[in-house]
Amino acid sequence: MPMNTDLPSSYTRKDVLVTAIWWGLFCGLGDGLVQRFRQSLVWQDQIRAALVINVLLFAALAGVIIIVNWRSVVTRGQMVRITLAFAFLAFQTCLPTLLPKFIFHAHLLTSLVAASIAAGLLYLYGRRFIRFFLWSLPLLTILALWCIFIMPFQRSRSETRALSQLPVSQPGAPNVLLIVVDTLRADHLSVYGYARPTSPNLDRLAGNGLLFKNAVSASSWTLPSHGSILTGLYPHHHGAQAEDNLGTGFRTLGEALAADGYRTAAFSANETFSRRRGFGRGFIHFEDDFQNLPSMSRETIFGFRLEETLSRLHLLADKPGRLRAEQISRSALHWIDASHVPFFVVLNYCDVHDPYLPPDPYLHRYTKVRRPNKWFSEQWQSFEHLTQEEIVAEMDAYDGAINYVDDNIANLLTELQHRGIEKNTLVVITSDHGEGFADHGLMNHGNSLYRELTHVPLIVWGAGRIPEGRVVAEPISLTSLPATVLDLVGSKQSLPGISLTPFWSGAPVPAMGTPRSELAQLKWNPRYPNYYGPMQSLTSSEWHYISGGKTGELLFRCCGLDPDMNNLADTAEGRKACEQFRREIQLPSAETNRASQTRSGPENGLIPRL
Repeated sequence: MPMNTDLPSSYTRKDVLVTAIWWGLFCGLGDGLVQRFRQSLVWQDQIRAALVINVLLFAALAGVIIIVNWRSVVTRGQMVRITLAFAFLAFQTCLPTLLPKFIFHAHLLTSLVAASIAAGLLYLYGRRFIRFFLWSLPLLTILALWCIFIMPFQRSRSETRALSQLPVSQPGAPNVLLIVVDTLRADHLSVYGYARPTSPNLDRLAGNGLLFKNAVSASSWTLPSHGSILTGLYPHHHGAQAEDNLGTGFRTLGEALAADGYRTAAFSANETFSRRRGFGRGFIHFEDDFQNLPSMSRETIFGFRLEETLSRLHLLADKPGRLRAEQISRSALHWIDASHVPFFVVLNYCDVHDPYLPPDPYLHRYTKVRRPNKWFSEQWQSFEHLTQEEIVAEMDAYDGAINYVDDNIANLLTELQHRGIEKNTLVVITSDHGEGFADHGLMNHGNSLYRELTHVPLIVWGAGRIPEGRVVAEPISLTSLPATVLDLVGSKQSLPGISLTPFWSGAPVPAMGTPRSELAQLKWNPRYPNYYGPMQSLTSSEWHYISGGKTGELLFRCCGLDPDMNNLADTAEGRKACEQFRREIQLPSAETNRASQTRSGPENGLIPRL
């Protein structure tokens, strides 16, 4: 009886490699298509990252198998087990995001069943199954190459087309550079009275420009705060508060300036301020965290889980793929050099964000601890076990990161000077939120609305349009930034928010309203106040009022020896102030609506109050 050659007793190294690459391509394409199914705004980038990482991963696994079996053949049983393992890994990429979350571990069972079917087909059909891999591999390869190379080329062409369609800008229109130093609390800058000289360059910049002593962020974490900085709307209005992306029913600062002929770009080191969260609208060019292999790997399920595991095991020296301030600046300068059309550029520097690990010598500028940032590996766990010395080490490393960014901002402005465009560039430097170092028993941010999280720096300088050495002490909201920028560049466009220019132009200062901060309920950690409900705060010249969440109603002074430390809500003076704030906070969109009438028209298509 003739032997069935389709059921060999052994397989070659080529069979193992072909099988691995096939499943790697299947895994990468499946990962990207799942993101497309979920309507991800950057699924093209995610499929590119998934393809590169998964093919490398599966090829590496095949390499290990080949090396281990170098002196022996791969038996039929081994090949079945190899196929089972590869198929299980591949299906695990797609199914966890497709199956309902309420089905506990359903994706594990489904992946195992699907992988068992694949392994069973190999067992039954042997060589014919391998030939299927060989036959379909060129097709998968063509699809992969199209995703990796053709899609980015198409996006580049769309950018070129968008630039060519810009209207002509006004003669002498100034450039606009908006620098957001992520997680920078104002009271850790020397220009705001901090004892350490963390920011000598920003100090000089503020001395030659305009310093706002009491700028208030719209929230205490990246997503809602960036939304407010770019729209002039509070988080309850623009919608980017928890899991939701930035809404589309209103214009952004990028869209307004593009309508004036500005070429617009954003360069971000923070994965939250990215196209995938809706911030690409209004920017012709947007570079986020798809710039290197480690950051690309984080876009795959395997990469994300690997990073999570290594972090918990204290095996990561830094956040994989972190983009340093100098890298962000270099990319921005390269883009700026490509044209002489006036630009609007937003930079997000994330070096001050945890983990606080600036390069030497900045890491040890204020601390002798060999490796601070124990917090990095345990930030989602309890921090109550951290000693006071460890908290101080965290803060010291944080200050070193501020000093690093301060030097890089100076280097960036020097580069603009070398290009002859510094004097015609309006520079705005601020932050999206601050950071907690157990000030009120909390570390990190996005967990409450204490003043260390909402009091941020704001420095405006340049373009011959800013008075030198002017200080504004009144509380102002970062929701005023878009309207202020449009005023400063002489734009006829309009956005929500009240322009801050009357503070130095001599014009009557309008009623600004009390700056508000908002924080949605986030089920991140039961130790966080906003785990139990949304929070709001108001900041006046004298008081900082907080309501909601687990803490309830709090009232602190914004001045004195110990600002924001002693809760005065139950004092006679405090009860009177709380009553007034309570009435004001019942109308969450009052300031936004008033600002909309002042600086925006019906052409903006603002959505109604939510």
